[in-house]
Amino acid sequence: RRSCAAHHGAALGGSAVNMPPVEFVAQRPPDVSKNAEAFVRRGSGVISVLTDTDTFRSARCGPGKPLMKLASILAHEASHVRNGPSERLAYEAQLKALLHLGVDPKSSLYSGVQAAMLVAVARQERRDRHEAEAVLLRRRP
Repeated sequence: RRSCAAHHGAALGGSAVNMPPVEFVAQRPPDVSKNAEAFVRRGSGVISVLTDTDTFRSARCGPGKPLMKLASILAHEASHVRNGPSERLAYEAQLKALLHLGVDPKSSLYSGVQAAMLVAVARQERRDRHEAEAVLLRRRP
């Protein structure tokens, strides 16, 4: 399993050495978003790929857009391992991976990731603002 991840790391311009370990998860944990295709538990350093997704099932059929999407998802999650919870950095890594793999920036695959980025970054910024406001309220006498 990890050798597969190492291969994808090398395909994305990295190396087997700097690609985090990958595990395959057959059942989505209850606390993982229904839209997620992979995830990283904070502090684990391990990318968990959900095997019950259309992308994963399609990628198993061989080269093509689903495999490129899966490789870009690994780049996204690897960014979380290296940089923490920043969705902006993770989606930037994912978009860079798609370009590196030759995906047309005008394609539905690329624009779909861009759209997901806008939603995720806006959600994270709202959550961060709310948390900052809560901290300020707790500090008031």
